[in-house]
Amino acid sequence: MNIMQIITDYIARSTLTTKGDLVVRGDSLPERLAAGTLGRFLQANGSGQKPSWQKVSISDFDIAHDTILRSTGGVENVNGLGFDAKLVLLLARTFTGGGPEISIGWINTLGQSCVTQEVGGTTSQIGTSNCIRNYIDASNYMLGVGSLVTGGFSINFTLVGTATTRFNYLAIG
Repeated sequence: MNIMQIITDYIARSTLTTKGDLVVRGDSLPERLAAGTLGRFLQANGSGQKPSWQKVSISDFDIAHDTILRSTGGVENVNGLGFDAKLVLLLARTFTGGGPEISIGWINTLGQSCVTQEVGGTTSQIGTSNCIRNYIDASNYMLGVGSLVTGGFSINFTLVGTATTRFNYLAIG
């Protein structure tokens, strides 16, 4: 048996007492970090500090939300959030004579997608080319193509006809 195997076996027998335990560097010797409680994550606490098990809390994230009304095409820049968003959730509603057209969309670091309920609730669609897609008919619709930018996000709207869209966003960083 080589020396590394002897050391490994000794640490395993003397330090690790429970399945899920970890070995961490203590002040001068290896120490046991007990397995964490269900639902907790291992947090690094900086150089010279041992890691610790922590709960995930909504307060651990930066959050911003607002409502914006659009009745024109063009770019809507939402910046000045105070953080770089990792995910933006969108709920867009376009009201017409036939009732509300709804899309739920998202923009993240991988791209964008949306789920739409169109034409008075008779058509459903999932798309990856837009984050907002409210389609009344071929002569009246609003599309939004989104991207994350430093300090916020941007949506480039295409408007055909007279659709007015109200969208709520929740940005999470």
